[in-house]
Amino acid sequence: METLSLLFVDDDPLFLDLISLIAGGVFPGAQVVTLEDPNLVRAACERQHFDCVLLDYRMPTLNGLACAKGLNRILPYLPIILVTGSGDETLATSAMHAGVTDYIPKSRLKAQSLKRAIKNAIQITSQRRVIDEQRAELETFAHALAHDFKQPLRQITTFTQMISDELGDEKGPDVATHMAFVDAAARRLANLVDVMSDYTLLGQPVPITNLNLRDVVSDVSVALSCYIEERAGRIFIDVDQNIRGNATLMAQVLQNLIVNGLKYNASSSPTVWISAAYVDDGVEILVRDNGIGIDRQYHEAVFAPLVRLHSEAAYSGTGLGLTMVRKALARQQGSITCSSEPGRGSEFCIKLAAARAGRRSAVG
Repeated sequence: METLSLLFVDDDPLFLDLISLIAGGVFPGAQVVTLEDPNLVRAACERQHFDCVLLDYRMPTLNGLACAKGLNRILPYLPIILVTGSGDETLATSAMHAGVTDYIPKSRLKAQSLKRAIKNAIQITSQRRVIDEQRAELETFAHALAHDFKQPLRQITTFTQMISDELGDEKGPDVATHMAFVDAAARRLANLVDVMSDYTLLGQPVPITNLNLRDVVSDVSVALSCYIEERAGRIFIDVDQNIRGNATLMAQVLQNLIVNGLKYNASSSPTVWISAAYVDDGVEILVRDNGIGIDRQYHEAVFAPLVRLHSEAAYSGTGLGLTMVRKALARQQGSITCSSEPGRGSEFCIKLAAARAGRRSAVG
């Protein structure tokens, strides 16, 4: 490992002397900078590059979590280790949310544990940076590819129609069938390109606010009113909970589930029921239908990209609908599971955080 530059922050000068001595032993030649005042940490990190920062949790003027959060805001790939008085799972969770890479109790702060913690923090942060950069490159590439595909597809559909018009009544039934097949295939591919583009954009950060579930479901029902009428379908809504989420993504989630419930349905009266209840500190949303159902072995597979359980002839689709549903919920710190039996409909269970009291936002 290259010579390291380390920053240790603690209001106890004796502890700083001790930890500096230990670090010098396990990382020969390392440059160790110590600070007793956490309010000076940000300025120090802006002046100088540090490979890792160790912050004491309990400091009088600014605790380690607040300091870590401020650092993470300006240096998201700076390895930060929180040093605590004792192990605490609740504190560990809060530390991760504040941008801390790892935490270690002072009682376990020996030479080898310090060496391991610093090396792991640097490695984890480095890997996260590579993954984030690769994801950003992939999303940019996929979005550009989707954009570049659209023009040739528009030309295919346009010239197919021009050829059909040119031939007029002279084209035989086989030619008409073939032309219609080419046009339909081009339109399906264009739809797939649009879906793929939307899928890549789901990796972007989204604002999370308080939402009223009934408002979101009502808006989706209105938007789908023509499709519901076309399918002779029915929607029963029993929700009025307040959730934490993103209005646009929640609308996308519910629209996908409702459309699937009505489309993959052989009933003479396709029906979708939407209900919700507060559970623990969150909200559980159930979307149930009387459709054709899904075999138990595919309950997890249906969320994988491009997985289709039926032929295009039987049911049209892209194979990305439920993938986008799960990804959209993940962006809102939510989850979804499937419960279903063939011939007995499907039930999708969504779990999201409940809204924070006194802060309700409108659906936009």
